[in-house]
Amino acid sequence: MDAASSPAAPPSRRLLRIDVPHRSPVGIAAGLTVATLALAACTGGGTPETGPPNGSAPAAFRLVSYDSCTDALGQLKRAAADYVTAYGLGGGWPVPLSSGAGAEAAGGTALGARTSAAAPQQPGSAYSGTNTHEVGVDEPDVVKTDGHRILTLMDGTLRVVDAGTKRVTGRLVLSDDQGQWYPDELLLDGDRALAIGATSFSIAHPVATAEGSTTGDSASGMIAGPLTQSTKLTLVDISGSPRILGSLELEGAFVDARAVGSLARLVIRSGPHLRWVYPGPDRSESAALRANRRILAQSTIDDWLPRYRLNGSAPRPLVGCGDLSHPRRYSGLSMLTVLALDLAGPLQARDSVAVLADGQTVYGTSSSLYIADDHRSGFWPMPTMPMRGDMGIQGPGEKSAAPQTEIHKFDVSQPGKPRYVASGGVDGWLLNQYSLSEYDGHLRVATTEDEMSGVEPGPAGELPTSGPMPDGPVSSSAVTVLVQRGDRLVPVGRVDGLGRGERIYSVRFIGPVGYVVTFRQTDPLYTLDLSDPDRPRVVGALKITGFSSYLHPAGDGRLIGVGQDADLNGRVQGAQVSLFDVSNPATPHRLDAFALQGGYSEAEYDPHAFLYWPAEHLLVIPMWAQATIDSTVQPSDKPVFGGALALRLDDNRLTKLGFISHPAPAGITAYERDPSIRRSLVIGDTLWTISSSGAMATDIHATADQEWVPFA
Repeated sequence: MDAASSPAAPPSRRLLRIDVPHRSPVGIAAGLTVATLALAACTGGGTPETGPPNGSAPAAFRLVSYDSCTDALGQLKRAAADYVTAYGLGGGWPVPLSSGAGAEAAGGTALGARTSAAAPQQPGSAYSGTNTHEVGVDEPDVVKTDGHRILTLMDGTLRVVDAGTKRVTGRLVLSDDQGQWYPDELLLDGDRALAIGATSFSIAHPVATAEGSTTGDSASGMIAGPLTQSTKLTLVDISGSPRILGSLELEGAFVDARAVGSLARLVIRSGPHLRWVYPGPDRSESAALRANRRILAQSTIDDWLPRYRLNGSAPRPLVGCGDLSHPRRYSGLSMLTVLALDLAGPLQARDSVAVLADGQTVYGTSSSLYIADDHRSGFWPMPTMPMRGDMGIQGPGEKSAAPQTEIHKFDVSQPGKPRYVASGGVDGWLLNQYSLSEYDGHLRVATTEDEMSGVEPGPAGELPTSGPMPDGPVSSSAVTVLVQRGDRLVPVGRVDGLGRGERIYSVRFIGPVGYVVTFRQTDPLYTLDLSDPDRPRVVGALKITGFSSYLHPAGDGRLIGVGQDADLNGRVQGAQVSLFDVSNPATPHRLDAFALQGGYSEAEYDPHAFLYWPAEHLLVIPMWAQATIDSTVQPSDKPVFGGALALRLDDNRLTKLGFISHPAPAGITAYERDPSIRRSLVIGDTLWTISSSGAMATDIHATADQEWVPFA
C-alpha cells in the first residue's frame, strides 16, 4: 500500500465494478469503444433517495438511469444549486474543472490528466513485465517490454531500446512545446503503444462587472481561473521508426487503466464545463455569486456531459443522456467514464455510458474492474458538505456520515455496454487497489474505520509516535467478505479490530489467505484465514519495528515486505526490506531484513518499481539515500545516492549483491535529467535498469556492468 501518500483519514469511498471479458487480440473489434461506468442497463429514475448511507442497507446504493435529458439536467442543477459560490462550484476558491470550455473563453484550448502501470512476472519466463496486481491484467507504466524491445516514456519522449543490440532504435518526442501535454505512462500490445498523458493549467477568465457584463481589458479584466484537467491518448506504431497513428483528447482527469490482451480500459473523471465568473476589481463577491447562479440556471445538458476530440477535430459529446446514470443517493457532481480501447485497431469513440460518481482507485482482474471513491479529491462538492435534504445524503446541519465504502457491481462479460447487477457497502475506507481481491465468487475488502481526526502522516507515511491519540474515535481495520444475492452485495463475513489506533499500510490477498500490515509504533503483520468466507479469522500476528508498505509473494511460504525501519517509538529510520516466513499462518516470523539508514524506495508507494525474478531469486528496487553505497550516512551537504539495490533470496536470507547507479550526462544538471533509477526488468540473462538518463545492461549472475545506453 502507498504508505507515503495515503491520507491518514480518508472519508467514504464508493466502489464501481465492471466485469471485463478476457479476450485475445484476435477477434476483438477494431476501434476504441468508450464504455463508462454505468448503467444503461439500469432502469428507473426519479429523485435520489434521502437519508444517510447505511452499511446495513446496500440496496440504497443502487444506480438508476435518468428518464430523459430534461430529467437529468433538472436533477444536476438542483444538486449543484447549494454549492454555487462567487468562485463557481466549491467552498471559497476555484474548484478544478475538467473541460476545454473555460480555456476557449480565454482564447485557448484545453484538453489533458494524471497517471498509473502493466504485465505480470512469471517464473521461467524469458523476460519480466511490469509488476501488476493480478496475473494477466496489464497496468500502464513508464517502462514496457516485450522481451525484445524496451519502451520508455520519460521527459515526454518515447524511446525504443533494442535489447539484443543494446542501442536506441527509435525516438519520438510526444510532449508539446507549450508543456500542455506531458505523457508519462504506456500500454503495449504487439507493435502498438498507447501513450497516456495529462495536463493542468490555469485559465484566464474575463472579470465581470457588478452588473454582470464582462470587461475586455487584459490587464485588469482577466484573472486566473480554476485548473482545467484533460487527458490525451496517442497511439504509436513501433514496428519501425515510431510514428503516431492517432490521438484522442478527453475532457477529464486520467484515473488509471487495465488491459487484457489488446483491449485496454481507461477510467476518466470529469465535471461540467461551465464558464464561471469570479470576483475582481470591477465585481464584488455578491455580484459574482448572482452571476454564477444565473450561469447554472441557464446551463444546458451539453454543459454537463463529457466531450472528446479525435485527431484534433471539433469537440463531440462522449455520452448521451440515455447513457448517463446516477446513484439513488447524491454522491457528487463528477462523472466517471470507462473507455475500452482496442490497441490493435484505430482510435474511435463510441458506445459510451457514464455514471455520476467520483473515483480515484482502480482494481481489475481478467474479468472485472472496480473503481473506488473516497470523496476527498473530486472536482465537485461531496455529500459531507451542507446540502439540500431532498437531493442527497445530508441536509443542512446534519453531521457527516462515518467513512464508508460503497460498492457497485457491473457485468461486462458480453461485448457492449456494461450491465449493472448489484450494489453494497462496508464501513471504513480503502487504501489502494491491493485492499481489494476477488476470489472464488467473493469480494474481500480491507478497510480502516473511523476518521482519526487530526492525524496526519509524516513524510514516510508514519503517524505521530508520542502523546495521546487525538480526541475522537480510535481507528481500527477490518476485512469484509461480500457475496452477490440478487441485486445486492451482501456482507457474509467480517473480521475486525485489526490494529487499534493504527491504520493499514499494506494488504495482500493470496488465494484463501490475507495479509494486513498496520502501523503506529510497531508493525503488526496479521495473517487471515479466508477459506470460509462466512467466518474469516485472524490466525496469526507478528509485531516488529517499522512497517511494510508493499507485500510481495516469493513462493515457498515466503513474503517480501518493502517499507521503513523504525525505532521503538515508531520514528522511521530508513528503507527496509524484510523476508517473512508465512508457511504456517499461525506463526509468521521474519527470517531476515536489510535496512539502509536514511533511505527510501519508490517501490514503497508504487509497486511497479518492484522487481522480483523467481528464477534467480533476485530482488531489485530503486533506492534513494543520503548515504554511500556501503550504507554509511553522509553529512547533509553530500550528494544523495540514487540507484538500485539488488538483493538475492538465498537460504532464507537476504544477501546484498550490490548497488547499481547510472552516470549523469556531462554538462546536464540533475534537474534537467535525473540519473535516479526508476524501473528494472530482466530479459534473458540481463538485468536492465532504467532512468531518465539511459538504460544499463548488467549481467544477472555477476552484477557486472555490461553496457550503458544513454538517452541524451
